[in-house]
Amino acid sequence: MGRVRTIKNARELLPQFKHFCNDAKLTLAKQNPIIKIEIGCGKGIFLLTHATHSPQTHFYGVEIIPTIIYKALNKIQQSELARPINNLWLLNIDANDLTKWFKPESIDTIYLNFSDPWPKSRHEKYRLTHQHFLKIYLQILKNKGVIEIKTDQPSLYTYTLAQIKLFKNLRLIYQTENLYQDQNALINNIPTEYETKFVQQGKPIYQIKLQKLN
Repeated sequence: MGRVRTIKNARELLPQFKHFCNDAKLTLAKQNPIIKIEIGCGKGIFLLTHATHSPQTHFYGVEIIPTIIYKALNKIQQSELARPINNLWLLNIDANDLTKWFKPESIDTIYLNFSDPWPKSRHEKYRLTHQHFLKIYLQILKNKGVIEIKTDQPSLYTYTLAQIKLFKNLRLIYQTENLYQDQNALINNIPTEYETKFVQQGKPIYQIKLQKLN
């Protein structure tokens, strides 16, 4: 996808932004909203589109690389010149720490969009659909909460389908090996920046949707 030029002291610069979140639990303790999070939110375009379309829903983006989240926060700030955005926050944390930030059974939807496939078998534990991470998601998802996964990598798609079979409380509710051939699924689809590029290149988009069952 191209190397991202590192911004010096990006981590220290993040707190200056309105949409940078230092304490998600503090925000969520005051209410019981619909909450959706994207893990690996990149430049934030996907969540920004969601947030403007659904102002009553709370959206959180999780991104581990400070430079990337800095750029995403800049983009959100620029978007606010047109209209206020009061339902979107970004966190500079590792997915391993989700339970430290979000209360048990507090999340309605988790998005995993074009996560790093970590193709080498010795790196399997880093894949965001590895059973280790699925266990974490299940802790913070509400009953009947949903995990939506998109990828352009057939190997990650196949791997994910195998991983979810390890869980009795995860139900497969949708799968496709070519999202853009399913017109019904595209009705409410919001593409990511990478997704748009992949489709223009003629790449199929794989999608999996899972639901948590208590």
